[in-house]
Amino acid sequence: IIGPSGVGKSTFMKLLSGDLKPATGTIHWGVTTTRSYCPQDIKQVLPKGITLFQYLHDQNPELDMGSIRGVLGRMLFTGEDGDKKTEVLSGGESVRVTLSKMMLDEPNVLLLDEPTNHLDLESIEALNESLKMFPGTTFFVSHDRQFISSIANRIIEIFPDGSMQDFAGNYEDYLAWAAKQKK
Repeated sequence: IIGPSGVGKSTFMKLLSGDLKPATGTIHWGVTTTRSYCPQDIKQVLPKGITLFQYLHDQNPELDMGSIRGVLGRMLFTGEDGDKKTEVLSGGESVRVTLSKMMLDEPNVLLLDEPTNHLDLESIEALNESLKMFPGTTFFVSHDRQFISSIANRIIEIFPDGSMQDFAGNYEDYLAWAAKQKK
């Protein structure tokens, strides 16, 4: 999902996630659909005053600490990092702990609102590879052209006038198609 800043991409993601209700109409997901959402403003949704372990355990109380440590380790949180309080996390760490939660959710639909904004290059590459292997559906908002090019197979562009263009194809094909439309 692409478009200039301020056209409603994050609002669209909040509608898809269920965090916002549409003013008109309804959104229906299939009965076997399970969604997990990584918002753009992660720091605002992470609870304060708890550790990473507590946060992930609260989200998935059936899991043992070993399973939670394993997920945190895959997201580059090692040793005592699980004892960090959520309010001291950097932007990139906040994204990584949210991605950890999403891994534990085991969704078949991912909703990612600018997930690369606070990540370093190594984390972006790891996310990119993980999304390529993800067997479900991913909706993502990004301004990172390389990230879009590497994983998108459908482009939805939202324009300032509120209209949208839905294009089945990769980013390079969309850019070529859009350039022809302007002629």
